[in-house]
Amino acid sequence: MNTKLILLSRVIRAELATNQQLTALFTLLRKAVEKYESDEIDWHLVNGLTDFDILFLIVMTDTDLTVNFDATVLAAAVNFVVQLPWVEREPVYH
Repeated sequence: MNTKLILLSRVIRAELATNQQLTALFTLLRKAVEKYESDEIDWHLVNGLTDFDILFLIVMTDTDLTVNFDATVLAAAVNFVVQLPWVEREPVYH
């Protein structure tokens, strides 16, 4: 399963969509996803969470993010990542 790569690519795409206005937020968000092992992310997937539930869980439990940003800002950032249009070239099966 390549969920970690999908999450990372979506976060990077969101960062590019903001025209570098929220660089610190999305840099910390990307680093938070990078900290997790793929197996940990896949374990959450197998137990019924969606990709974005996992991203929300990662964001809300990361110390660097929660110290520097309010929970509403973090929730809005995850929502922004979710709302971005995503074009996949081929289907990804988990």
